[in-house]
Amino acid sequence: MGSSPRLRFRSDAERRPARAAPVEGSTIAEAEERALARAWRERGDVAAMQRLVAAHYPLVHEIAWLYRDRGISHQELLDEGVVGLNRAAARYDPDCGFRFATYCAHWVGMQILALVLLRCDGAAGVRRRRS
Repeated sequence: MGSSPRLRFRSDAERRPARAAPVEGSTIAEAEERALARAWRERGDVAAMQRLVAAHYPLVHEIAWLYRDRGISHQELLDEGVVGLNRAAARYDPDCGFRFATYCAHWVGMQILALVLLRCDGAAGVRRRRS
């Protein structure tokens, strides 16, 4: 038996995509985040929801940046990401045991991905079920 060639792995810097620079002063403490979410869920405090959403705009920018080479303008990606962020804020339960950023990352990513798939309908690499 011959020896198989060793696989060469790229360095971590080459494997991971570069990340957008974090925005200073955009995060909120976990306790404040839970208090804002509770205020929104229990009292319908719109200002609390707006504060919670505004604090997570940098996360939307970071997720939208990952889809930058899909032929869709950055502004459209951000708009869809904000829709997902608002949807996540409306459904978030602060007693579920994890932070809002973890929860909203899924909603933001899925909303942006839905836009990307809608726009590249019929493009190479995207398979659709035949009806």
